[in-house]
Amino acid sequence: MIDPSELADLRRRRDELDQQIADIEYAAACAGKSALDLPMQENDANAATVRDYLKGLLLGVWEKGESFDGKRPFGNSGWEYDLYRPLVVAGLVPGNVGVNAFGKEFDRDAADRIICEAIEAL
Repeated sequence: MIDPSELADLRRRRDELDQQIADIEYAAACAGKSALDLPMQENDANAATVRDYLKGLLLGVWEKGESFDGKRPFGNSGWEYDLYRPLVVAGLVPGNVGVNAFGKEFDRDAADRIICEAIEAL
């Protein structure tokens, strides 16, 4: 019989491997795509691509004007990490991320430069 703590560890390792497989498949699907065309994971903006996310952000600024909440534009803080993760997983930014980018190591300066370039390209 397997000890409950061993079972929990096996499940955690399985989840990590499943995420790694998903990230590899994602990176392969993104080969040759621009940052704007990268698909997004589930997000509060309901954006399918980085382009859609940035458009939603700009529309929010325009529609809400002075009442726009830059800390929580789609209802939650940490929204920048919705954009960082696809850049890292697609290999456009060095580093590694888990399910989200929080607490993981990646080149944030490089990610910010790519996002700024993508905004300029809109």
